[in-house]
Amino acid sequence: MRVVVIGAGIVGASCALHLQRSGQSITLIDPRAPGTATSFGNAGGIVTGAVTPNSTPALWRDIPRMLFDRDSAVRVRWSYLPQIAPWLLRFLLAGRHSRVQAIADALHPLVTRAYEAHRELISLTRADVLVRPVGWLKVFETEAGFAHTQFERDVMGARGVRYDVLSADEIRQLEPSLARRYVKGLFQPDSAFVASPHQLVQAYVGQYRQLGGSIVQERVRGVQPIEGGVRLTLDSTFEIENETRPALVAEIIVLALE
Repeated sequence: MRVVVIGAGIVGASCALHLQRSGQSITLIDPRAPGTATSFGNAGGIVTGAVTPNSTPALWRDIPRMLFDRDSAVRVRWSYLPQIAPWLLRFLLAGRHSRVQAIADALHPLVTRAYEAHRELISLTRADVLVRPVGWLKVFETEAGFAHTQFERDVMGARGVRYDVLSADEIRQLEPSLARRYVKGLFQPDSAFVASPHQLVQAYVGQYRQLGGSIVQERVRGVQPIEGGVRLTLDSTFEIENETRPALVAEIIVLALE
């Protein structure tokens, strides 16, 4: 089958390389060079316990405070509120207890196998130096802040996610360079850290190219279902397999947008 992967960040590069190894004909499309958008310099966590979605029941209580707090990560232009309101409502409704449990059930088989899947590609691309199995640590300055994670811990615990609660002294033993103001830690030992997300994408894409994979640096402007697959219209004509084409036809598309 011809498979088109739209998006050449870490998700797209991983999908393209994995599908290529299964014998499919892959084309990777992105208007930017691989790994130069969100995957260039993110936190680099392969967090195998990240089963709790962003929208949770606590948001109903926290959103008003966050909107009016100058130091909050949430920023909304009030003139834009009428436009964003439908999406914001759907986002909040996704935080209902029943929806959170369903989303966590769907995330669990994906994230818990993430490091294992990456290890296979890391070994293939000889990128071992970029990834370290050091776990994932969250730290809290107050007991109240840590208590706020009870719902998250319940969601993880119900799905068998391993985590340890660390005291201030245990945090210092694990990370002696951290400031001493942290009183509690939440540590997931089965997770890993990527020293350079951009370099990891480059390693995956380099192997993908070496195995004959093609990359089209164009923006997708349209996706049209056709018999037996889909047609993708791009910004301009491009060359692939020694032919110049205005559009690309594939049996399957994979959206891996960053």
